[in-house]
Amino acid sequence: MSTRVNTPTTQFFKTLAKFATENASTSKELKAKKAAKEKRTKEYAKEYAKKQATEQKEIAKLAKIAEKEKIKTDKLAAKQAKKAEKEAAKQAKKAEKEAEKQAKKAEKEAEKQAKKAEKEAEKQAKKAE
Repeated sequence: MSTRVNTPTTQFFKTLAKFATENASTSKELKAKKAAKEKRTKEYAKEYAKKQATEQKEIAKLAKIAEKEKIKTDKLAAKQAKKAEKEAAKQAKKAEKEAEKQAKKAEKEAEKQAKKAEKEAEKQAKKAE
């Protein structure tokens, strides 16, 4: 014959069993929790996809702006290069004219010196006679 003794440990487990049965989730509650979790997951995925799409649009927009700025910068650089080339040609032409002027001046001076030397030679020839 076995008699059950009501010990504190037995009492503890009985109380624990009651507590567990009171707080046990029903299958309906579990399904509701699972559905809520799935819904949150879907919402998060949807928000994430929306955010990614927005970021991609922004990146595309910035890339377009950067391309326009590059074209603008390239045009400006080409314009400045053309202007510099024109200025260089102008300076070269000016230098060429100056060189021609100096050459003519040197030629005239040489002719003048030659005439002077010729006159001096004639003078010397007359004196020698």
